[in-house]
Amino acid sequence: MEDSQSISLFLVDDDPFFLALLEERLNSYDDLKITTFDTGEKCLENIHLNPKIIVLDHFLNSVNPDAMDGLEVLEKIAEKNPDIQIIILSSLQDSDKVTQYMEKGSFTYIIKDEEAMWKLDDELREIIGNLQD
Repeated sequence: MEDSQSISLFLVDDDPFFLALLEERLNSYDDLKITTFDTGEKCLENIHLNPKIIVLDHFLNSVNPDAMDGLEVLEKIAEKNPDIQIIILSSLQDSDKVTQYMEKGSFTYIIKDEEAMWKLDDELREIIGNLQD
């Protein structure tokens, strides 16, 4: 039985190593129920589960070039449920793309670097705090 206090979080990244690392790190949160996806398409197929938070990579088409990238996935999520809090976690350092993500409803954009996990922790704690208020 699912804990009624848990917050559903989707992690979406096509890098299996990074996805596993991120999931392991976030498992320290007692109040998160984490589900992982290696494509945006799989995430969208499960959007009916109504996650409260999605951590989404931009480069979701590096394994399958025909797959949607993060911006396309974000647009589809926003159409289906604009209340989902989206955190972009990507190595893409293109200010135009960052602006596009923010304009399309992303809560924040975190660059994957040595401090990314700490920044993600801070952003997740802020979102979780707001959801529980």
